[in-house]
Amino acid sequence: MKPIYRQVLVGRYYPHKTPLPETDYSINPYFGCEAGCRYCYSIYYFKVRSVGYEWGSYIEAKTYLPREISRKLHRFEKGAVIAIGTYIDPYQPWEARLKLTRRILRVLRWRKDLHISIQTRYPLILRDLDLISDGPADIGTSIPSPDREFTRIFEPRVPSPKARARMLGRFSEEGIETWIYYAPLMPWINDDPALFEEVVDMALDNGVKTIYIDIVRFRVGVKPHFLKYLKIYRPELVDKYETLGRKDLYNWYSKKSRELYEVAKRRGLEMVDAEPMMFKT
Repeated sequence: MKPIYRQVLVGRYYPHKTPLPETDYSINPYFGCEAGCRYCYSIYYFKVRSVGYEWGSYIEAKTYLPREISRKLHRFEKGAVIAIGTYIDPYQPWEARLKLTRRILRVLRWRKDLHISIQTRYPLILRDLDLISDGPADIGTSIPSPDREFTRIFEPRVPSPKARARMLGRFSEEGIETWIYYAPLMPWINDDPALFEEVVDMALDNGVKTIYIDIVRFRVGVKPHFLKYLKIYRPELVDKYETLGRKDLYNWYSKKSRELYEVAKRRGLEMVDAEPMMFKT
């Protein structure tokens, strides 16, 4: 079914400092995401706003942002890190026609001191290599699992993990820092070190030097959506997830993060644990 698109022509943007790690300010050009990944914690924002559409089927474009950012550009601190796409992919399919993210980048590049950090799953970002490379930047992508069946069920509308890694390789060739987000880490699903090794291979093959990991976050509205698709992917795990307590989840994560750290260290790759830096849920 074709998503419902809506452009928001009037709005406000205030460059307030963000509590997100390693960034100073954040910009999300869209609300709602065509990717519709089944584990995404951003489902929470649909619940907060009481959006009456299924996650992945409704997208708003904040068309007012380029104008607003141009007016407030002087408010960003010198040398600040501007994160684009902190909870919604800024290069989802509608961006190919709308070019909203590109217009925002063009405005931000009026300030050559600003560092732009972008996370996306879509190689469409290569269209904007000219703007991204015109100043300090880093580019990352999420690859929670190299398993084809996982991708088919939980990430049905995004490019393959290998395509995402190759996208990073192009930026690495240009001397732009790249990273992979191996997250969310989920018990019994993607916590096998052998799966992690496959992603490490993709990273090393494409000039990526850093992998971030983070725990699965079942914010309001996320877990029922996730379980719906877990019943398709691994039905034998549904009962385990329904009874998985917060303490058990964090104990598991503490152990697994150490195991994955040893894999990354052995392969000469930096691994950063993002869980302590992120919001607790």
